[in-house]
Amino acid sequence: MDDARYSGGDFGYIVRGDQQAVNQLGGEFVNEILDMEEGDISGVLESNVGLHIVRVTDRRAPRLLQLGDPLLPGESTTVRDQIRAYILNQQQQQIFQESVQSVLARLQDEAEITRFPENLNW
Repeated sequence: MDDARYSGGDFGYIVRGDQQAVNQLGGEFVNEILDMEEGDISGVLESNVGLHIVRVTDRRAPRLLQLGDPLLPGESTTVRDQIRAYILNQQQQQIFQESVQSVLARLQDEAEITRFPENLNW
């Protein structure tokens, strides 16, 4: 593959249910790869980004991850890191919404404002 995002054509690990991989590569392509066994070499497969011959070099059995486990083999982001980032993002979104509501309330006290909520995307 000529795409610089892949090291020597290595896609890395593809995880069942990974919507980003499905969107990027195509559902049929991802399903074909996930149905292969370790050591299998495919024929020519077509994805959303081109044609490939795939060799499965490692396959991991599904398991429940512990907080300190990496999300994917070879990565440094752990389950704990991902949960922390998710909670932080949720808190930031809540603070943002509260701030917007506070500013709107102050502005409405100072001026006559007509809101059109159907035009807001957030």
